[in-house]
Amino acid sequence: MGFHTMVARSLAAVAAASFGIALSPSPAFADVTVSRAEFDRGNLRIEGRAIAGRTITVDTVAMASSEGDGDFRVSRTGYTPPADCTVAVDDGSLRPVTVTLTGCTVTAPPPPAMLPDTPEIGPFNVGAQVPTTVINLSNAVGPTTWSVTGALPDGLSLVVPEPAGRPSPPENQTYAEIRGIPTTVQTSTFTIRATDANGLMATRTYTIRVNPALALDITPQAWPQLSAGETANLWFTGGGGLRPYRWLVSAGDLPPGMTLIQDDPSSDVVRVAGTPTTSGTFTWTLRLTDAQGATVERPFSASVAPASSLSSVAISPARVTGGSSATGTVTLSSPAPAAGAEVALSSSDPAIAEVNVRVFVSGASTTGTFPISTAAVTSTTTVTITASHGGATRSTTLTVEPASTSPVTVSSLTLTPSAVTGGSGTSTGTVTLDGEAPSGGALVGVTSSGPAATVPATVTVPAGTTSVTFAVGTLAVAAPTTLTITATTGGTTRTATLTVSPPTTVPPNLPAPTLLSPANEARWAPGASRTFDWTDVSGAATYLVQVSTSSAFTTIQLERPVTASQTSLSFGTQGTRFWRVRAVDSAGRAGAWSATRSFRVKN
Repeated sequence: MGFHTMVARSLAAVAAASFGIALSPSPAFADVTVSRAEFDRGNLRIEGRAIAGRTITVDTVAMASSEGDGDFRVSRTGYTPPADCTVAVDDGSLRPVTVTLTGCTVTAPPPPAMLPDTPEIGPFNVGAQVPTTVINLSNAVGPTTWSVTGALPDGLSLVVPEPAGRPSPPENQTYAEIRGIPTTVQTSTFTIRATDANGLMATRTYTIRVNPALALDITPQAWPQLSAGETANLWFTGGGGLRPYRWLVSAGDLPPGMTLIQDDPSSDVVRVAGTPTTSGTFTWTLRLTDAQGATVERPFSASVAPASSLSSVAISPARVTGGSSATGTVTLSSPAPAAGAEVALSSSDPAIAEVNVRVFVSGASTTGTFPISTAAVTSTTTVTITASHGGATRSTTLTVEPASTSPVTVSSLTLTPSAVTGGSGTSTGTVTLDGEAPSGGALVGVTSSGPAATVPATVTVPAGTTSVTFAVGTLAVAAPTTLTITATTGGTTRTATLTVSPPTTVPPNLPAPTLLSPANEARWAPGASRTFDWTDVSGAATYLVQVSTSSAFTTIQLERPVTASQTSLSFGTQGTRFWRVRAVDSAGRAGAWSATRSFRVKN
């Protein structure tokens, strides 16, 4: 155990005696016991018992772990013992045990020494903040006192810093720092003296050379895209010379509506700020002058884009059954500024078709989407949706129809493909109605004439649409089998046949791909394109991507074969969807489906 550890324990004992604190262990902890502690020619060996499964530390250094019965053994080569030959052995309990190493010879601790031990610090430059320069009193016990004989360069001082956060123990306060900004070209030699809590002292003489100020320079920070009518800041940073700085525009013109602003005369930054009123390209020269009269100039140029205005507003679908929803899209004449743009919205009849008061177009984008909710109506009603931005107003109409009083019927059922290999091949069924599905959608019953083809029991045609797709799975068969798939609703039935064949060869064992991106439960705005990515599968000729609104994939919204192990998809309507991927070899035999991930399309 070193001197610092003994001091900490002495302070704890004094606190206990002064305030009547009983330092007894908690019942949930047990003291470490040591049965053997020895040092021999660089080899340390400690044995004993502790709480089972604990990390055993020696003077806070982890060296072993206790076993299930609590026994532990520390064996370390190349070990240097502390000067007093005592160590603290701990298993994380409230009371570590202090033991004396047999075979160890007590030595006198080294005297305090001042670091760094180089005669010169720096060099530094006039006007430049000096980097953190620590003067440390090693082998000392804090707190320490410091003094300087002679003088540091103008602008610099020796500071004993306050500890950050919770105060450090006093014995750790054994350093000081040279801080400041040199103001004069000079070479200074001075002596620093430090005395620790035990009265031990060390001195060292240092020399600091301060060179002339660095050359002035002006560096622009990253600028946003400027757009007429949009407030912005263009930041510049000065360097070199001696502060405070003075700034001015010595030639040319800033964009109209913007001015040069120095918020803090002592700072090294300045900004061109304001709201540009005119589009175009503007050039000016910025001059920086330091406290010594040195100057530097640098020309700059910035382009201001015309203010974006509204180009169009559209609604999809343009006809809906009352109670269902639609999606509106606004398009700007130019990309929105970095901070984005807001487009005001209104409805001529909010009781029938309701919209938000505004829609946000993201920075650098030209489009934004918004939801439209409708109420049930007794007669066909036309509602005007109006959008305004940048002095331009655009309108479009949405037709809201009453729910059909007569049930819709199935007009057709198709299967693509109509012949597949059992166990690996799949087909996509498409149910088409003779009219738009009413509010709440149209429920269609689906059956298969045999177990070799599996179909969902029902599918729902979304309100306002006329068709829906569903997946047809297959099982392996020993001989070609023809099955009948049936769809029924509104008192009508339509059928289609599917031929399921046995594989010509033993199907390959294509493993399931691993989905990479987007992450599960990712979210993005309607209309935004996203890359769907997965791992390559050896032996795959193509991949089949499926997207469904059901985690069981009873309704397939999208099924796309692709040759690469990624594809880009976008969706115009809001909602939660699920996706999965399987590999298909050159013979058309499909492998296992990947795990399923979900994503949400929402403003």
